[in-house]
Amino acid sequence: MRPSLPLLLVVAACLPSADASGPVRGQPAGDTPTDLVLDPAPPAPPAPSVPAAPEVAAPPEPPAPAALEHRTSARSLEIRSRPDPSASRRGLTAEGGVFRVLEHVTGPGCAAGWARLEADGFLCLANTEVVTSDPVQLPAMVTFDPPRPEEFESYMATGLYDHGQPDALTPAVYAKRWRRFTGKLYSSLEAYESGATPVGQLTPGAGMKYRFEEIVPTTKGEVLTRSDGQVARIDDVYLYPITRWKGRDFPTEPPPEGLWPAITVDYEGAQILAEPRADAAVLQSLPFHTPLWVEREPVSADGHWWRIPDAGGPGIPGYAEDGEALRHPTSPPSLPDGVGA
Repeated sequence: MRPSLPLLLVVAACLPSADASGPVRGQPAGDTPTDLVLDPAPPAPPAPSVPAAPEVAAPPEPPAPAALEHRTSARSLEIRSRPDPSASRRGLTAEGGVFRVLEHVTGPGCAAGWARLEADGFLCLANTEVVTSDPVQLPAMVTFDPPRPEEFESYMATGLYDHGQPDALTPAVYAKRWRRFTGKLYSSLEAYESGATPVGQLTPGAGMKYRFEEIVPTTKGEVLTRSDGQVARIDDVYLYPITRWKGRDFPTEPPPEGLWPAITVDYEGAQILAEPRADAAVLQSLPFHTPLWVEREPVSADGHWWRIPDAGGPGIPGYAEDGEALRHPTSPPSLPDGVGA
């Protein structure tokens, strides 16, 4: 199974935030002296120089608008561009999410009254209620410790992996039924804990990925919950391995001359070959999301094979194909107007 995953190379994934409290820094102005003795000879003209650009502190984050109240809705509701049900849709509330009401406004088509929300959105207040809890920035992340790509082979063979370092990585847990993971479903958390028999299974198939909402510990082990209340044992579904790689910080790690950053994308191991052809000898198999440097020009006529310097050792290049094995940026055919090199 070779899932196709759109990937992004994240440039500068974890830059430190700027201190917005400092003033703009420049040359301090001093007192102008009045007792200068002037040299009778005219001063030489100063050498031409390029003035240094002043360092400007980043602007502070705008404060959150003052809320009149906080509300929630059991289901997702449409936000309009003005307080009118015929106005264009501007967005949606999150199912069960909390949102800020900035003011109550008048408008047609809503007996419960309209509310102005953030970003100039308007919502009919029918099917909403006032709450005291605060809004949560979306997407809310699920804290858990999924397998790492380098654990793929042992995880597939045993169903076990080294976990115990939970982190907020994704807005949900993504899993499927595959190979040794049979994906049995129980009607509810209570049914599973009481020893009830499964009511079904996840549907198998290459494209069948399932979204689970949270991980719940029970006396019989951890289970994953679905939006319909059904649960699956965490050790009975295949959890997609998730990399902890966060990208490259180009100011501190600039690309070597003539090379592009790349990243491997095959869960089962990206094959780095001795020659740019599919039947060449394998130099190494790299785990999902291994960062690499590749030469900026392809080595094949079809544009899909790329040379990786020193992949087989010092002075021994390797080759990978960008359909199955890796992703990389490419040079645009031309730059848009106003964009420099």
